[in-house]
Amino acid sequence: MSDDSLRTNLEIVGDHLHLLVESSPEGMVICDDSNRIIFANPQFCNMFGWERDEVTGKDIDEVVAGAEEVAAEASLVSSTVFSTPHMIPQAVRVRKDGKRINVSILAGPVLDNGRTVGAYGIYRDISFKKKAEDDIRREKAFFENLFQKAPEAILLCGREARGIKVNRAFTNLFGYTQEDIEGKDINPLIAKEPELLREARGLDALSWSSGKPFSLDTWRTRKDGTRIPVGILQFPFKVDDENEVEYTIYRDRTSELRAKAALRREKAFFENLFEACPDAIILSNREGEVLRANRAFYELFGYSEEDRVIGGDIFSIVARNPRSKKEARELEERFWGGEEIDREVVRQRKDGSDIHLHLTQVPFRLEEGNVVDYIIYRDIEHRKKAERETLRHLAFERLISSISSLFLSPGEITEQAREAVSEIAVHIGATHAFVNLFSDGEEVTPLARWASPDMEPVNSPHINQPWTWLAERIRKEPVVYVPNTEALPPEASGEYSFALSLGWKSFVAYPVFAGDRCRGFALFGDSLREDPWRGPDAPAGKIFCNIIGQAILRHDLEEARRESERFLNDILQFQTDFVVRIKPDLSVIFANRAFSEFLGLPEGLPRGSSLKGLMIEEDLEQGLRMVEPLSRENPVSVSEEEMTGHDGSKRWIQWIDRGIFDGSGNLVEIQGVGRDISRLRRTQEALKESEQKFLNIVEDQDEFIIRFKPDGTLTFANSSYCRRFGKKLEEILGQCVFDHVDQDEASRLKREHFDLLTPENPTNTDESWSLLPDGQTRLEQWHNRGIFDQEGNLVTIQCVGRDITPQREAEQALRESERRYAAIVESQVEMVCRFNPEGTITFVNDAFCLFFGLEREHILYRPLSEVIEDAGASSPITRHDDLSPSDPASFFEHSLTLPTGKKRWLRWSRRGIFDEKGDLREIQAVARDMTDMKRTEEELRHLNSILRSIRGVNRLISRHQESERLVQEICAHLVETRGYRNVWIGILGRGGSLASVSEAGIGSDGRPMSERIRHGMLNEWGMSVLKEPGIHMKRGIMTMTDCPLLDKYEEAGIMTTRLEFAGKTYGLISVSITGEAPIDPEEQALFLELAEDISFALHVIETEMDRREKATTLEEKARQLELLVSEHPSGLWEWDVSEGRVVMNSAYETMLGYSPGEMGQSIENWKGQIHPDDLPGMIDLLNRAISGGNGENIYEADYRMLKKEGTWLTLRSRGFVVRRDRNGRAARMVGIHTPICQDHQAGKEEERR
Repeated sequence: MSDDSLRTNLEIVGDHLHLLVESSPEGMVICDDSNRIIFANPQFCNMFGWERDEVTGKDIDEVVAGAEEVAAEASLVSSTVFSTPHMIPQAVRVRKDGKRINVSILAGPVLDNGRTVGAYGIYRDISFKKKAEDDIRREKAFFENLFQKAPEAILLCGREARGIKVNRAFTNLFGYTQEDIEGKDINPLIAKEPELLREARGLDALSWSSGKPFSLDTWRTRKDGTRIPVGILQFPFKVDDENEVEYTIYRDRTSELRAKAALRREKAFFENLFEACPDAIILSNREGEVLRANRAFYELFGYSEEDRVIGGDIFSIVARNPRSKKEARELEERFWGGEEIDREVVRQRKDGSDIHLHLTQVPFRLEEGNVVDYIIYRDIEHRKKAERETLRHLAFERLISSISSLFLSPGEITEQAREAVSEIAVHIGATHAFVNLFSDGEEVTPLARWASPDMEPVNSPHINQPWTWLAERIRKEPVVYVPNTEALPPEASGEYSFALSLGWKSFVAYPVFAGDRCRGFALFGDSLREDPWRGPDAPAGKIFCNIIGQAILRHDLEEARRESERFLNDILQFQTDFVVRIKPDLSVIFANRAFSEFLGLPEGLPRGSSLKGLMIEEDLEQGLRMVEPLSRENPVSVSEEEMTGHDGSKRWIQWIDRGIFDGSGNLVEIQGVGRDISRLRRTQEALKESEQKFLNIVEDQDEFIIRFKPDGTLTFANSSYCRRFGKKLEEILGQCVFDHVDQDEASRLKREHFDLLTPENPTNTDESWSLLPDGQTRLEQWHNRGIFDQEGNLVTIQCVGRDITPQREAEQALRESERRYAAIVESQVEMVCRFNPEGTITFVNDAFCLFFGLEREHILYRPLSEVIEDAGASSPITRHDDLSPSDPASFFEHSLTLPTGKKRWLRWSRRGIFDEKGDLREIQAVARDMTDMKRTEEELRHLNSILRSIRGVNRLISRHQESERLVQEICAHLVETRGYRNVWIGILGRGGSLASVSEAGIGSDGRPMSERIRHGMLNEWGMSVLKEPGIHMKRGIMTMTDCPLLDKYEEAGIMTTRLEFAGKTYGLISVSITGEAPIDPEEQALFLELAEDISFALHVIETEMDRREKATTLEEKARQLELLVSEHPSGLWEWDVSEGRVVMNSAYETMLGYSPGEMGQSIENWKGQIHPDDLPGMIDLLNRAISGGNGENIYEADYRMLKKEGTWLTLRSRGFVVRRDRNGRAARMVGIHTPICQDHQAGKEEERR
């Protein structure tokens, strides 16, 4: 071969090689011996995002390893590639834009005659492969998680029923773990009973032979042998071409069976309720056909089972007259139109009788889904009857009230009786009514009669007949019923004739009683009915007769009153005293003869004449002044007036006037009785002169002065005595002095005092009890003196007495007060003591002795300072310079240390007791032990301080996102706010050791201090707290050996709890506690709440940090994945089958000669670019993969695709189904297109030829 030919061939080969390199899907680069790029093909530039002129001359590591974490590894490759070829399956490089890209690298030296002149590198983008692997891992994790968290129990077995895998729900349901079933025959484990075991084995055989899913509700057994109802879904599942497993799902049917049993019980309950309901119930359909009726329906409407109610027409059964049937059909139409029916109706029983009902219609859905009419009939016949009875009673009461009012109004009794008997007759349904009275001769005289206007007029019978038979019966019997006039006895011939003349078929008679005497009878007859008198209105006649009898009695009494008035008038006319009745206008109502003659009118004063012209004006004015004070409260006045007669003579008249008032309190009449006392006045004036001195002395006495005879007859009493017993002197004189004392007291006074009076011992003193008119009993002291005649006989006893009840009551009250005061003071829980101004104790109660632990005799008459044993504490109690009569009380509190060493707080109330001159006589002090209250106040302040600290902690939690700083500030805050004196929080690290310790406290100088250290070990106390939840407390002074806080606690102990949330322990918190008393439960609850808040804050911070780290990692992986997909040399695609969306990487398009984004990304575009010969097979393969019929999720095929330039590119396509829907069809697929090398392609072409 010539040199030119060789050169030409070499040039052709060079061109081909250059074209191969330029169009290679892998990135290719050649560097000189200084690692500077001298050539880079387009794929390399596209892979790393550079232009060709940009990379030429640049160091290879600057182009592909621009990140620090990649540069070291890339530099190692580039430094050794000149001597050693490299094959790196997986590496990370960096694009120009900083994105990471996963690549495989093939690199080696470039030799020229055995001399290394440079290096080459081939980069293949494997990002899609990494993404696919990650997707597969995620899908696997998803399905594994779905398998484990499925609510139903799932079991995977081989052909021999050997257990492969179970999920968590299977373990919970049957009690077996993965280790219990793996490789073991599962049937004997979950079907321990022989019948269940045979069934289980038969199901396995059926499942493998049919190859189809089947389900069954049956029973299986747990690990402990108990039976459990389950629903089984079992089917074989092909894992791959060689392996098959049996997939069994067990559903726990316990709740389902319980629900069904409950449903059966409820159904039985409602069935029983339906049958036992007291209301009638039926079910009917839209056509009105009765579907069902309860027992109450049959009883209410009078039907039996033989009547075949079921299937019958409801309207013909319950509505037997046209009106009710029409109403029932209208209501039925309204009900099916959607209206609620709830009303009262009238329906008919089987026998045709009406019945009042309350109807309710509601829609009711049966089990099969049909809606029927649920009809409830409630019998309201009794209520309707009660309503009618109520209305009848109201009418009857109004009638009786009307008749009673009629007889009480003024008028003639005959007319009143006629009107009343007509109303009663109408009410009881009589056609005729008569009221007859018995006269003195036992004859019957008519009082009133009535006949119904509806009756035809007939000749009025003569009713003045003897009525012999009825008159005799009516006096003996409360009512005489004659239900049939034809049945009257022969002796009632007169009554029969009377009834026959009026056409009566029956009659009834009631006696009329006035007082206890039968005065007549009322007779009611009926011409239309027989025996109508036994109904509910029958008593009306009897009540009417009672009212008639009362009216007659009132009429008789009124006649008797008038007769009495006439008799009294005759007596008054012949009285020597003046008797007069006048109106307030001085017109005369009545004046007797004596008053008329005094005024010069012997013929008498005419009624209605006025006194103004008959009496002297001075006498008239004087009389008016005397009656002016009359009132309804004081209607009587007594006065004495000097009056002038018609002849000019002067007379002294004593008037007793009484005012008569109406209901409104107005004066309507004055009745006056005047007696001529002129002679008496002259006698009294003579006596007054002789007795005036004595009377003045006696009447002015406050003491009671009386004189009485030895037999007790009063002969004198002064006004004090009269006022005491509420009587006038004339009422008392002549009465027995012992009327106001009981018999025993009177006997004692006579025996012990009055019988002992003698001329030698004429006086003595006694005390006795008297009963006053107002019911009071009063104690009196009497000084008695006997007055004797010349022969020494006792003729008069004079007594002077006074009321000493107040004195005795005051003495008794004083004694009672002293006893009550002593009892109250002794029962007081407060300490009470009295002492004089010098501080010497004069009185103490039991509480005082008990408080100081001393007996009373060891306290009294000692200085208070000695008893208290604290001069400083007793000084404020005994001081009295701050007490005065105007301000005698003071209060103060102080602390007191008892001899036992205990400190108590007391609140003292002091009061000075002064005499009449204002000198201090004594001091009374009352003390209350306030120690518990003080301690409670201190605890309350402490709890409030803790609450403020906790609120501050919550504010810190809301501001901080860093746990160490948060914990340190919480410790300092709890101490600074005086919630606790010392606070320590330890945070655990990995392995349970202390990662950090934050501490705050009050130093010896009283200033807050804070410290934080890292790492450490918990002592035994700390470890014990971590093991047990809740609060732990330890008393006594704590040192570092006991508690990991300060070197030493000066407090009374510590309170500790662990910090935990959601099952994780973050550490523990400890605080110092003071005092010996138990920690209040409220404080413990607040401490636990504080620990929970801190634990939750640590959990939130930890969760947020994990979230941020995971987010950063996910972002980094997403960038790498995106770089891998976009720069992978092979064509990558993703197809969302359900949405029809296709996504391709740039290599997919560039390998077919398109620029990125130039190709249409759809399944139809893909089909349009496949070679027509390859398309049917490819479509068939793709459809099988989508349907999942062969059970495979991966396919692989070689086919040709049309490039942009018009040539065909043979590709190897691998597709993966990454997700299927619930029907098993592919929902999402991914794939990779890799060009097949030319030799392989040529071989394929040869095979096709």
